[in-house]
Amino acid sequence: MGTYTFICEHAGGTYISQFIANDMMTAFSQWISYFCCSQYVNNEEREIIKWWSTQSDMPPCAIDEVTNVWFWEVRIKKRHLILHIIKTEINSPKAF
Repeated sequence: MGTYTFICEHAGGTYISQFIANDMMTAFSQWISYFCCSQYVNNEEREIIKWWSTQSDMPPCAIDEVTNVWFWEVRIKKRHLILHIIKTEINSPKAF
């Protein structure tokens, strides 16, 4: 188990959230569900983000030369959604 911190840049805002999961892809799936239900994206953006998140050839990519850090980017029309994922240790059993 680990705590995964998601730092998302989208539409002029920075959105930070955390999820506890067994692995990065499980946490990523939790983040997709959370972010796509938020007020930060419209219906069209939601569909694009969800579609890209299911493409097996476009998962978050590990960052070279560091451990437990990933990057994911989606182009939505003229804008980008940029996501950094960082795994950290769990210090307490509480959920975020």
